[in-house]
Amino acid sequence: MHPALSTLIALTGLASTAVASPPPSEVFTPPQSCGATATVVYFEPGSAALTEEAEQALAGFAATLEGCAIEAIETRTTSLADEAANEPIALGQTRDTSVQAALSRHGLVTARGVDRRAQPAAAAPGAAHGSPLARRVDIRVFAVPAGHIG
Repeated sequence: MHPALSTLIALTGLASTAVASPPPSEVFTPPQSCGATATVVYFEPGSAALTEEAEQALAGFAATLEGCAIEAIETRTTSLADEAANEPIALGQTRDTSVQAALSRHGLVTARGVDRRAQPAAAAPGAAHGSPLARRVDIRVFAVPAGHIG
């Protein structure tokens, strides 16, 4: 090696004798993404029964929250303003109850047990008559990493 090159290497610190650390022995798992998250469940006209697709969607939604502790769950039933007279409030409440039971089946319960904040039915402005937008329950879950409930 040329003497000037060896002097340059020594001055810049490139002649380090540090040994690289071995690769980790455990698979890296990124931190769970907890926080406020939401989904929607749609219903058939006049029905409060969850469809197979809705059950699958709720199972997938619950899976995204594995490793999280649920602090609160909010649900909100929505219907068309012009259907409010035709669709009894009881149907909206029954839909909400169906969704809450499915959430519990899929493990989405708070640390304090069933702690839900159900909001009253709301009109869906601009939704066409018979639209699925008028037959839905909006779900919002507030979660933190497991072990961090305050």
